Amino acid sequence: MAWSWEERAKAVQACEAALRAARRARRARAAGVAEALAAWRRALEGAWPPGFHSVTLAGLKRGDAAMVQPVVEFLEANPRFYRSGYAQETALKALRRVTLGAKLAERLRAVVLDAVDRRHGRGFRLYGALARDLDSPKLQAALAERLASAEPSVRRHARWVLDELDQAARERAARAR
Repeated sequence: MAWSWEERAKAVQACEAALRAARRARRARAAGVAEALAAWRRALEGAWPPGFHSVTLAGLKRGDAAMVQPVVEFLEANPRFYRSGYAQETALKALRRVTLGAKLAERLRAVVLDAVDRRHGRGFRLYGALARDLDSPKLQAALAERLASAEPSVRRHARWVLDELDQAARERAARAR
């Protein structure tokens, strides 16, 4: 059964909102804030599949190909809650250490394109680095289409990823000489 990333991220976000509200309340009782904080911590702990950090990400870092599938599902879901961005950065770096099958590579190409379209956080450049390992004419064509986007951030990120792919091609050509 697939992990419900979206549902769990929404639960964490709701608890974060309740915690902010409790902290903002003019006459907030300390117990109200403590209760909201405890609820947020429970939601955050429940947002991660058991062993996600200690088994899945750690295994992927060691090159364990069996850990690729749950990490790809995590990246596809793109849950947004406390520390999820750091986990994505760890996952993106670790994915470069494993050999990917054709289906997983295709799914990750879609993740890269989604990152160009919607993920504009501090770790964005890692998607470009991952794209080096996923390069294909189809990916390059999809990125080239995004150069005409009305959104400046989409155009900028498509350019960054295409620049990464160009640099990788130049490096391969230099090694081949």
